[in-house]
Amino acid sequence: MTARQFWKGETHAIVKAMKVKGYKDGIIADWKNQVAAWAQDSPTDPNAVAAKAWLPLWQVRAFYTAGELAPLWPALAIAVGYANKWPQALKSARRLEYELDFAGLPRLSQSENLRKYFIVERFDYWEKATLDQIERELNAQR
Repeated sequence: MTARQFWKGETHAIVKAMKVKGYKDGIIADWKNQVAAWAQDSPTDPNAVAAKAWLPLWQVRAFYTAGELAPLWPALAIAVGYANKWPQALKSARRLEYELDFAGLPRLSQSENLRKYFIVERFDYWEKATLDQIERELNAQR
């Protein structure tokens, strides 16, 4: 993939949407609701059926690993208006991690173990959050 293709691709579109809306909370919850509505409106689409099955298991929080985001990525492309159908190619977690870094999506940096998490909303808050605040957020979702 060339740099030109990257800037026209869905990763850039999704990260751009995260950055535009990233200073408030609820973005992931909003996107989850949009994907649920899309899945409801597409009852014969096998991808919509799959989305309806795993959406209840999706934890809404402000930061995720690339491995957690990778299976959701096609749904986020739909939610931000980049696509209206499930994209043909899913990204591996490793490729997505590289693209998220390239796009400048911030990471938690309070410890080396937490650097695996990309911040997707409330950037200012989570970049400055204490380890206790982050652990409370992670434990609340388990």
